[in-house]
Amino acid sequence: MNAHASTPTPPLPPPLRPFDVELMPLSGAYAAQAWHWFNDPQVLRTAGIGMQPRTIDAARAWLERRVSDPDGAWFAIELDGDHGAAVVGIVGLRDIDRAQGSAEFAIMVGAANARGRGVGTEATRQLLRAAFSGLGLRQVKLDAIGGNLAGQRAYTRAGFRLAGRLREADLTLSTPQDTVLMVATADTWADPGTVWRPLRPLAVGELFADFAGHWWLAGGWAVDLAIGRQTRAHADTDVEVLRREQAQVGTYLTQRGWQLFAADPPGTLRPWDPASEPTLPEAVHDIWCRPGAAQPWAFQLMLVDTDIDIDAGGDETWVYRRNPSIRRALRDYGWRTSEGLPVVPPEVQLLYRAHSRQQRATNTPETELLLPLLSPDARRWLRAALTLTVPEHAWLQLPGLREGEEEEQP
Repeated sequence: MNAHASTPTPPLPPPLRPFDVELMPLSGAYAAQAWHWFNDPQVLRTAGIGMQPRTIDAARAWLERRVSDPDGAWFAIELDGDHGAAVVGIVGLRDIDRAQGSAEFAIMVGAANARGRGVGTEATRQLLRAAFSGLGLRQVKLDAIGGNLAGQRAYTRAGFRLAGRLREADLTLSTPQDTVLMVATADTWADPGTVWRPLRPLAVGELFADFAGHWWLAGGWAVDLAIGRQTRAHADTDVEVLRREQAQVGTYLTQRGWQLFAADPPGTLRPWDPASEPTLPEAVHDIWCRPGAAQPWAFQLMLVDTDIDIDAGGDETWVYRRNPSIRRALRDYGWRTSEGLPVVPPEVQLLYRAHSRQQRATNTPETELLLPLLSPDARRWLRAALTLTVPEHAWLQLPGLREGEEEEQP
């Protein structure tokens, strides 16, 4: 035990969605569940919480020791399912050393019906968030049994990275197993659930003022800038850049102290260093950006593709990723505000929005405000693009987009 004051329980933010997972204070009241888990052979093969008691009284005593441990922070994993909420496991930090800023991680997903559903990954993310943001720790370590490959994948998705391997060091099972050492550190860990503090458009313009490549404000701000007023609160800020200029923009930002994280499908964030990895995999389309370690996210870079269009005289063209036949000449792509901020064309932003699940069946305030502002050419382009990609879209029945309907430019 470390010789320092008792460690307070870290505050936990609301759980991430779509997982209905929440960490609850651990107590001896969960002894019956824990006793069943401790006697499950599958749990015994993979759990990383030390010796397992085999009687219900021993399980209760085991839980109470962890509850009273001044150098630990332990929680029950609660899963809210179709039949109500149920405790399905235990997760915690032990050997918390505030002087060194470190702790050891342990988890057990005991309920069989909760395994393989991402519950462990989500619980791990929530605990790491509490460790770094709540307790202010510098690093969290874990030991995993070498044969527990599913657990190692879950730890990696949650933000742990491989630190080393001890050959045949684990004697828990009938045959010696490697011990896999993993670590998560505050300066490289990225949590999609961290609170955003998005830059406003003028701040983005100041940041990119000396950038020699292409960039455009996108997303909700592109809509509001085209309308001419802010219509809603913006939870994030999107900035489009060219995929072929990813190393250029990445270097520009890292030289100014920004931390960049590539969003690997289906949504795992990892640190991106453009100096060592100038070209990201083609499956990566987004890069999350923050001004420093453990700081809120400030904006998201969105990589867009371009091509040389021979039919257009050899000009470079913007290419729509969902349907490469939809293109725009890059020289005519976007528009500028009175402050000189480059913005994605409103018809292109509406095409992006049309593929949102929430907006495929009905009109929205954005379309009501933005569609009347489009030129006849922009409306024809949007109608053709929607017809190619989502021909059943309800927007195609709106005034100005209906087939055969032409309106004068406002």
